[in-house]
Amino acid sequence: MDKNKAMPVITCIMFTYNHFDRIYESLDSVFAQDYPNIELGVFDDCSKNFPAQKIKDYINERKKSNIIKVKVVQNEVNLGTVKNINNAERQFEGKYIINLSPEDPFASSDVMRKIVDKMEELNSDVITTYRIIVDGNGKTVGKSPSERYFNKFIGMTAKEQFRAIATGAGIAGPGTYYSRKYVEEQGFFDENYRLQEDGPMLLKTTRNGHHIDGLNIVSCYYRLGNGVSSSTNLNELLLKDIKRMFDVEVLPFLDQFNFWEKRRIRYEISRLKISRRSMSITQKILFGLKYPDVVLFRKSIRWEWGESNASS
Repeated sequence: MDKNKAMPVITCIMFTYNHFDRIYESLDSVFAQDYPNIELGVFDDCSKNFPAQKIKDYINERKKSNIIKVKVVQNEVNLGTVKNINNAERQFEGKYIINLSPEDPFASSDVMRKIVDKMEELNSDVITTYRIIVDGNGKTVGKSPSERYFNKFIGMTAKEQFRAIATGAGIAGPGTYYSRKYVEEQGFFDENYRLQEDGPMLLKTTRNGHHIDGLNIVSCYYRLGNGVSSSTNLNELLLKDIKRMFDVEVLPFLDQFNFWEKRRIRYEISRLKISRRSMSITQKILFGLKYPDVVLFRKSIRWEWGESNASS
């Protein structure tokens, strides 16, 4: 029996909306994978100038025999990030799911193989990895998170991981991967959110006692300033999602948090409120003085995440 054919199918999907400059680099990083059974999808959320045919031609010209299924789809109406992801994932069958940003290519050719090997070994449903942080100019900033924090997070219980994520010290969607079985058991990502798929899922996962496992590799590059959750792109829809995430996934469970963690949560909720209006420098200083412990905590976390020298 061919060992490669016996290996699980892995689904890799890219989601686009109005940004296509680096998609070909990310596609090349998929073509370079040494994993034998890959489903590949590109799902665009109703962009004005989505180059569907160009992308199809690019894939057909460069894909190898390990790409066993391809779909390039443009939505007729804008669904929002979460519905676009769910719609795409329902059209594939891979045992494991890798959602890959067109801005964030794989870091090496063996990423998929190592992810599958580790998830099979641990019988894991959710696994997280390191990322290489790149600034808006393409300059490498560092590895995220730090090894110290990564090992600390993986060593936590599921409940401790929940508290860490809720207080801004957890992990991020890019570099975190799921089994299809688990995603389907959760009813896919929560469509009550429009842009935030990973945060609510990770909070619910850990709160319900499901541990997030770790794989000690750098899986992808992560470009600051391009995602929906970048600090330069906090639009009203995203703010609404984040507020709902606190209201639904965190605040009803405050009895699980200690005094200092509750202060961090209150700080984050206050930041959401003031982000909707401009503040003077004096007001910002006063706000920081109200939560000096949290300000220092956030700075330490930015350092742990390798982002302290970048503007995000």
